[in-house]
Amino acid sequence: MELSGSQLAWSRRVLAVAGLAAVVSAASLVAVGPDRMAADPVALALNQAQPDGMTFNDADRLFVYFQIAPEQGSDFELVLTKMKEALTGSAKPERQAQAKGLKVIKMTDLQAGALMYVFQLDPVVKDVSYDPFKILGESLPADDVRQLYEKVQPGLKGISRAAYTEVVRGGMN
Repeated sequence: MELSGSQLAWSRRVLAVAGLAAVVSAASLVAVGPDRMAADPVALALNQAQPDGMTFNDADRLFVYFQIAPEQGSDFELVLTKMKEALTGSAKPERQAQAKGLKVIKMTDLQAGALMYVFQLDPVVKDVSYDPFKILGESLPADDVRQLYEKVQPGLKGISRAAYTEVVRGGMN
């Protein structure tokens, strides 16, 4: 997946506003670079007053692509495992809905030298953040979230998104 310079610049802004935007903004791609990360992502992730670049209210179905350096792949997968635990263990109905509608796919081939993880959101839960670190902040101590972020952040090469519409379901062999 190749991203243009203007897409990368726009995505960096989205990520800076989101705190991480992680991991992890309908029809156009938006890429996020790691150089615009917030100085304290955990504090921003837990601050509800900040706009969240990982809250998607403009699409019903969405793919969110995370490009991760191979060296941080296992750390990102640990974040994903803990995120699943946080979502499925949450008493909040919106987090339960996210857990039901979220599928994470890992591409088997490197994309531009990076591992590619795809969040398939079907349906998108509106007005709720998909930021993995914000989700983790609801179930883990802030220091644990910060440590996870610090492991993953150096390997975050970009985040992009694309809305989609089903054209045909099933029966296509």
